[in-house]
Amino acid sequence: MKEELSDGFCKIKAEFVGTVMEIGAMEQMKSGAYRHPRFVKLRPDKNAEECIWESR
Repeated sequence: MKEELSDGFCKIKAEFVGTVMEIGAMEQMKSGAYRHPRFVKLRPDKNAEECIWESR
């Protein structure tokens, strides 16, 4: 993630509540946590209500 985008998320995180983001990770561990998660992109084409957790 570009540093300026990361800083933006941190400074105004309340504005991103309910915003759909796509993430990637090395793996999803047994605990459900993601190993080395990373931001991929914002998904303005999706509503939070239609999102599911997908493990591959």
